[in-house]
Amino acid sequence: MFQDPRLSVVDDLQEAGYRVQEYPSALGCKAIQWIRKDYLQGGAADALQRLQVNNKEDYHHLPMLTIVYDIPHEFIQMLQRTHHDEEDDYPEMETWLRGIETGWRAAWRAEPSEQPRIILLLYQVKETLNKLWVNYRKRGRKDDPVPPTSEELHDALSWMLIQFQVECIHCESLEDVAHEVTKMTRLLAEEPYQGQVTELECIKKLKAGCADTDPAHLRAKDCWLRQVQQVPRISHTMARNFVQHYPTARSLWLAYQSDDLTEDEKRVLVSDCFSNREQVKLSNWMYTIMTSGDPNHLLR
Repeated sequence: MFQDPRLSVVDDLQEAGYRVQEYPSALGCKAIQWIRKDYLQGGAADALQRLQVNNKEDYHHLPMLTIVYDIPHEFIQMLQRTHHDEEDDYPEMETWLRGIETGWRAAWRAEPSEQPRIILLLYQVKETLNKLWVNYRKRGRKDDPVPPTSEELHDALSWMLIQFQVECIHCESLEDVAHEVTKMTRLLAEEPYQGQVTELECIKKLKAGCADTDPAHLRAKDCWLRQVQQVPRISHTMARNFVQHYPTARSLWLAYQSDDLTEDEKRVLVSDCFSNREQVKLSNWMYTIMTSGDPNHLLR
């Protein structure tokens, strides 16, 4: 693949600023793998130098293997089965996948339990299969082998995903192949620098309605107004109406501590505080938020 003039994978990756290196493989297919090393520790140049002297350590080898099938007939050939009514049984494909996994583990001295995440880029497999059926019907010869059906192709891809966790991406052109590889490379390169998403990043960012120099009770009321708006379905107007009745979180908390109300009454306590009509569900949610001891409790 490195020297294939039809594929622009190498040129596209180099133009994007990534280092690309041809590396002999015993997998018997057009495979792409990724290694990385922090720039301050030597970067890609040092990682490649260590790889070329058969050093499998001192850099990060990403357990991901992408295989490009740019000759669709070869892939379709693995779909052939003795009986078309068999279900979830593609012996040639299973043998090939087992060989890929075994070869990968041997090459990288991985543990028997380790296996790479395999992604297949299938170039015009669906289009070629359609052409095979057109030609088969045109010839009309009963002794000609029957091509796999589109249903069998779909079944085979689902079978690979379930049994081997192998993902497949259909590519209509060789440019699509290069685009998918570049996209994968970018995602893998940027992944270590992506911040961990927390619950705080899922909260609406609302501007404060008062300054830090304002009295404490005004700042508490403003904070409570913004907190109420984080509850699903509560708009700014509804929250503003609500804080007219309960200006702080403490005021609502104290209302829920009353011994004069049953739990059912507490659940509907604030139902008429949001708008002109009763909001029983919102009232129940507010009670749950203020009283539940389970941080993973979902509002339904």
